Amino acid sequence: MSEMMGFLNGYEIGLSILTVVVVLVYGVERYHTVQMMLREKRERIRRMDEELPPPMPMKVDPELQGRYNERPEKEALERDAHRIVEESRYRRKTQRKFEDFREFLFVQDPDGATERRVTFSRFSYQYLTESEIPKKCPILKHINSERKHEGYDSIQRELGEALEATPWVSPDAGYAGRLVAQGLGCVAANAPGTSKWTFIEYVDETKGKKNAQPMCLAAILNHRFEQIGMCQRVIISGKENLKPELAKQREEDLQSGVLRKRKLVQGGTLKVKDLSIPLQQMKL
Repeated sequence: MSEMMGFLNGYEIGLSILTVVVVLVYGVERYHTVQMMLREKRERIRRMDEELPPPMPMKVDPELQGRYNERPEKEALERDAHRIVEESRYRRKTQRKFEDFREFLFVQDPDGATERRVTFSRFSYQYLTESEIPKKCPILKHINSERKHEGYDSIQRELGEALEATPWVSPDAGYAGRLVAQGLGCVAANAPGTSKWTFIEYVDETKGKKNAQPMCLAAILNHRFEQIGMCQRVIISGKENLKPELAKQREEDLQSGVLRKRKLVQGGTLKVKDLSIPLQQMKL
């Protein structure tokens, strides 16, 4: 009887040890499998971020190999290359946020990024006479960033189209203004939702920078702020030679009579009080 009990105890101990070994082997195998899957996933994500093709398998089946024996036509290769560039550019334009307008311009307006300058300033709305703003800014839009469907997104497209369609004195102003309107939606530092007034202004430097004065193209009033709030001025520079096709079209419209000089729109210059004077010392 004692011999049988000893045999059973030895059997149980052996079975326990075998179970532990099996569990350890299975755990190690699963660990290596998971690590391999994670490496492959990281590699796929890296290639997607760098816009590289997916890794090819080590072995290619004969059917797949025979399918690509013949070289594609030159036109097909050019179409694919053009499509890839356009899709990549579209993703960069629509699916990313930007740190500032300089980075934004390098993506949205690469031809004029080195020539254009975007400057902005913020100050209390009390340094402006609010009643004069509609007289200075031909386009006036209203938003309320506290309400979900009345934020800047609700007017961004309409504002951009209005800026581009307006016959400004400077042919480049509409295009530049639309760039700023688009940038306000994806440059977090200049989001209109944090200011009472946001002004889009344009400086024509065709005749030089010395006497160039900014003209107001559009003003955005955020009704979230009533008795308090800041003003934000976003000023973009430009020249006629940055968009020669627009200048050429303007000349043709004037010569053909489609557009008359008296119909050209000239934005006003905002009169901002001396920002070095504290509000406590001003007569408000």
